[in-house]
Amino acid sequence: MDGIAIRIFRLDSNGLLFDDEVDFELSDFGGVLPVAGDCILYPLVQQGGSRTEPEDREILTVERRLFNPRDMKDRVILICTVRPATEGEREFLPLA
Repeated sequence: MDGIAIRIFRLDSNGLLFDDEVDFELSDFGGVLPVAGDCILYPLVQQGGSRTEPEDREILTVERRLFNPRDMKDRVILICTVRPATEGEREFLPLA
């Protein structure tokens, strides 16, 4: 699975998908392709936000994966729901 691009699509409450247009590598996930149920501390922060503040961070939950082996064999789409990071998840944030 080396050399694959992993793209995250956000699934909103209306069932609409949004693409942040950022590709990740397998190594960004510890060499493991996330599966349904996995949670990801989203590495991106909204402009003006702080990577060290829970209220500025988001947790993604993988709902499903999409493969298109014929047309995009080097890409996997992760379809994720989004929620704010909680205070209890502070230990996973980088130190200020």
